[in-house]
Amino acid sequence: MDNPQIDGSEGFKASIHLGLFSLAITCLAYNAMSYGQRRETHLLRNIIMYGGLSIYEVLQMQRHWDNSHPRSFSD
Repeated sequence: MDNPQIDGSEGFKASIHLGLFSLAITCLAYNAMSYGQRRETHLLRNIIMYGGLSIYEVLQMQRHWDNSHPRSFSD
């Protein structure tokens, strides 16, 4: 392989981030529903934190996916 960063574990790494994304989305949904019933400040902070974490995990999954499927540019 041309790039030493690319190996067979990129798919595995992406699947780990998929699991973390699923957990973050679940926590985000739970806190959003809880905030709808009880307007507590810590729930709003949790919504922001889990929303940011969800976005981060999507970006990490995309990065690993791109690394496991390199593009070849031919002249």
